[in-house]
Amino acid sequence: YYLYLPLFFMPFLLLFVSKVVLKNKFKQEWLILINFAATYLLIIIGTLMIEFYYDMKMAAFDVNGDGLFTGTEISLAQKAAVDEAQGMSARTLAPAIGAIFSFFYSALFYCTLIAYDGIKAKKKQRG
Repeated sequence: YYLYLPLFFMPFLLLFVSKVVLKNKFKQEWLILINFAATYLLIIIGTLMIEFYYDMKMAAFDVNGDGLFTGTEISLAQKAAVDEAQGMSARTLAPAIGAIFSFFYSALFYCTLIAYDGIKAKKKQRG
């Protein structure tokens, strides 16, 4: 859920910065590449944050701080936390899925750029 807002506003922010602030100094290819890289980084950073969360959750059960769970540290809550932390294959697949999602998201952004330029050209012809 933490990615929805940045992913939604990123194309608008890139378009605004490119067209208004920098006065079209960037080519569309650079904007698409920046969009791809930023989307991919957001997904990877989000995955790392989730990984850190589960590591901290597991560390809370490690009483002696040795990184292993021994006799007194093993409980039902600890077992549930281990199952929850190990049960997510999405974290393992995040680099591949992130690249695929970033590609399609950047393709959608490219279509938006083409539509924006087309609308701008029609307005220029009319007036």
